[in-house]
Amino acid sequence: MKRYAAVSIVTRGDCCETVKGLIDVRILAAEAPVVLPLPDCSMPERCQCRYVKYPDRRSEDGNRREEVNDIWYKGSERRKSVGRRRDD
Repeated sequence: MKRYAAVSIVTRGDCCETVKGLIDVRILAAEAPVVLPLPDCSMPERCQCRYVKYPDRRSEDGNRREEVNDIWYKGSERRKSVGRRRDD
């Protein structure tokens, strides 16, 4: 198993209160419950929950560094394209 492989729980119908808080939340596969329905499921005989697998816990929403840079520094850009070497 990959180090950051993840799963999320999806359902096709009604689900118990336990699962409602976990829908579309990625959980490391190594930390996810082994079986569904969950042990404290209030409707185990009608459970339609299943796992969806992902290669990584992070979503594919793009580059997270862009968000951090916008928050971290709001000043003007002072870097120049000229380097320290003579031929730059």
